[in-house]
Amino acid sequence: MFLVSHTGSGPVPGLFPGFDYTLSREPMQFVAEAFVFEAHVENETDTESSISDAVEHQWIKTQEEEDMLLQEEALKYGDILMVDVVYVYRNIPAKLKAAYKWISSHVYFEHLLKTDDCFVNIKQILEGIDTYQLKNQTRVCFRTHWGVEKFGKWAEMDYTALAYPAFACGSGYVTSASLIHWRIANNSDSLKLYQGEDVCMGIWMSAIGPTLLKDSRWQCFATCSLDMLALPEQDPESLLKLWVNFQRCGNPCLCEKEDL
Repeated sequence: MFLVSHTGSGPVPGLFPGFDYTLSREPMQFVAEAFVFEAHVENETDTESSISDAVEHQWIKTQEEEDMLLQEEALKYGDILMVDVVYVYRNIPAKLKAAYKWISSHVYFEHLLKTDDCFVNIKQILEGIDTYQLKNQTRVCFRTHWGVEKFGKWAEMDYTALAYPAFACGSGYVTSASLIHWRIANNSDSLKLYQGEDVCMGIWMSAIGPTLLKDSRWQCFATCSLDMLALPEQDPESLLKLWVNFQRCGNPCLCEKEDL
């Protein structure tokens, strides 16, 4: 929710680049596809610049606190890679590309698992790798014929087709090392960035036509099941609950009383 203050009626430039909003002295709401913000006339001491400065100060403070916590965790466990990318949503594909380039140069691997904010069943994923013997392949539950949005959070103005190539639905995927080395790491400087890291991977991979092994156990939505490989959209509390259940009875979704 954004609060916009204005000392009188007329256009309000600059708060949202590229848009001017004419305000009366009555509260109003503007609705966009990805967010809602409220514009309201406050008293004359609340200016646009003071609100903008306060928001910027709070954002910088929050970022500094998060950076400090990340540095502490990285030093403690040694399992966090920091890449030189400013973290905002639109930069996630750049972060992904930088991470894959570093991994390709510094780590020997045969397969790469990418996931985030998910409960992951590592044992079942490893068993699947042995079963399928992935080579020049990606194992994933993917979306096909997904329309290119032109408005909202996932708006994409540079990709000109009406639909994206097949791309992972969000909970994760396993990719063979050959695809990461050749397609991403060796060509990272020439790969164009689009919105969304999964969409980018789909576009980047489409040029070489890798084999896509569809596996619905990579959940696209937060629907828990016993045989799932990954469950997306989890916060720390729900991840801990899923893990505790999994350790107790082998079922992350729910343990019966007799299993406890």
